[in-house]
Amino acid sequence: MSVMEMSYRGKEFLSIIHKTKSDLRALFDVPSEYAVLFLQGGAITQFASVPLNLCNPDDSVDYIVTGPWGDKAFKEAVKFRKPTMIWSGKSEKYRKIPDFDALEQNPSAKYLHI
Repeated sequence: MSVMEMSYRGKEFLSIIHKTKSDLRALFDVPSEYAVLFLQGGAITQFASVPLNLCNPDDSVDYIVTGPWGDKAFKEAVKFRKPTMIWSGKSEKYRKIPDFDALEQNPSAKYLHI
């Protein structure tokens, strides 16, 4: 049986997950006051993780939207922070990218997402 077929409540799986958490704590020196989490999710989960982990709720962040996935990233950031879309190629069906020097970036933005 593979780990994917095991019950997450089963003794075998619990043994694997506890060992994995222990190994990750040691490898990355994770302090005991932090939890090690295994979460499902793909790109959209990461789009939420970036603003949640890189800045505070009132911090500003800048987004350059060059495609549909960038648009999804911006929409996800809106849920958690105060992003500013400094450029979007949506009206031109994402067929070009901006001249970087012409963009009005916020000098206090915590990050620029492209």
